[in-house]
Amino acid sequence: DLWTDNHYHRYPAWRHVLETWMERRALRSARGLVAVTQPMARKLRDRYGKPTAIVLNGFDEADYPAAAPEPSPDLRSVYTGTTYPGNQSARPLFEALRRMGPRAERIRTAFYGAGGGYALAEARDAGVERLVELHGMVSYHESLRQQRAADALLLLLWNDAREEGIYTGKLFEYLG
Repeated sequence: DLWTDNHYHRYPAWRHVLETWMERRALRSARGLVAVTQPMARKLRDRYGKPTAIVLNGFDEADYPAAAPEPSPDLRSVYTGTTYPGNQSARPLFEALRRMGPRAERIRTAFYGAGGGYALAEARDAGVERLVELHGMVSYHESLRQQRAADALLLLLWNDAREEGIYTGKLFEYLG
């Protein structure tokens, strides 16, 4: 991932100056660089003039539980990870559930991780909070177990034009 060009990091100007100096110092002796996407590789190559390889994120099959999940009478979608208020939104899902009316009663969306209260507030605004479950932080292996037991996995991308070329690690985890 990018260091000083990482738009997720928001800190004071003095720190950006310090980290830019640290990045240049750390990378000046490198023979080559590695990035996880083509747009990131282009930024690094343009800035440092060094050969830059691309190695996509991935997943390790050995991490995933082999046991089949218990079937559920309801359709269950799951989100695992941190939800970032203002940067991610499940509002379109909640609005769709609201429009479904009584047909939505057999659909549940579970959030595992930090920031779920923000999603619950969006569900409340749409009038469907009864369809949302908050579970808080769980271990990595429990999050994988919950993903495997889900009928659908919810991927909340950032609402930011600077996301071009960002393939979140969550996507690869969900593919696993």
